[in-house]
Amino acid sequence: MVASLNSSRPVLDQDARSGQSRIRSITAATTLSQELHDGQTIYLNNTTGFATTLPVANGTGMKLRFFIAATVSSGSHTIVTASASDVYKGFAHLFGDDAAALGGFSTTTGVTITMDGSTRGGFAGDIVELEDVATGVWSVRMFGHATGSEATPFS
Repeated sequence: MVASLNSSRPVLDQDARSGQSRIRSITAATTLSQELHDGQTIYLNNTTGFATTLPVANGTGMKLRFFIAATVSSGSHTIVTASASDVYKGFAHLFGDDAAALGGFSTTTGVTITMDGSTRGGFAGDIVELEDVATGVWSVRMFGHATGSEATPFS
């Protein structure tokens, strides 16, 4: 018996949102929501830093990826947890401006990620990956560049 494709029904991609791009560019302070932003790459596209606030961590598996599109030249980009009881658990890997400088930072209590375009990342091409892994916990992985005396982006 030969299997045939039932062409009378549309084939749907179960992970796609109807008509929505997986990349969302933001240029000013924004509060994210699971309904609108889960699974998206957030393109931070402003040289003047601004705050981005996450939804409350409830262990939903929500994933976000932040891409720094333009190096911060004034102020700082911050990614802030919505609830003071939510924390980041993970690391930042920031390579320095000389071959001997390498900043590796971990956190289990941070509530803010700060990227200043200098010692704490925030350069074009830097990436921050977040996942809502448990009630009150965001997993974080940050890969980027830092200059001067590298410092932790977590506070």
